[in-house]
Amino acid sequence: MELVKSNPIARCVKLADLKHNSDLSRLATITEKDLERFEKYKKAIDYLSM
Repeated sequence: MELVKSNPIARCVKLADLKHNSDLSRLATITEKDLERFEKYKKAIDYLSM
């Protein structure tokens, strides 16, 4: 993740990917596993946004 953070283009692409993947509205049903994955993505978004 440090390499991604240090590259502005890679960071932008990764943030877009994480935001898309963390959009729970695209799921028909939300499981506990989905919520865990959402939290993981949120931490990564926070890290890359600093």
